[in-house]
Amino acid sequence: MQEAIFEAILGLLLLYTGVRIGKNGEVGFLHRYHTQNVSQENMPRFAKRMGQGTVVIGIGCLAIACLKPLFKGDFAYYIGVGLMAVGMVLCIATLYKYNGSLFGWRRPKL
Repeated sequence: MQEAIFEAILGLLLLYTGVRIGKNGEVGFLHRYHTQNVSQENMPRFAKRMGQGTVVIGIGCLAIACLKPLFKGDFAYYIGVGLMAVGMVLCIATLYKYNGSLFGWRRPKL
């Protein structure tokens, strides 16, 4: 029971953070190196996509907490972890597209 409460709280926190990033454009929730190469004109699109990814991760955590009592076995974990993986892929793809890398490093031009 405590595990489900923790997963639900974590999911709600991630949902809240994702909405603040995506809807309000508050990229201060992200590390500075995730945004250092993002141009100001691309910042709203970057924030929206990062927020969407974070929301999907939060939905995955909530799915585990909500589906676990309904299904026997590991079905809830498959759904939740699958959603979290989709959210992570969305965040990583967004970082590579707008920031150039995960940690803000640019490859030298040859």
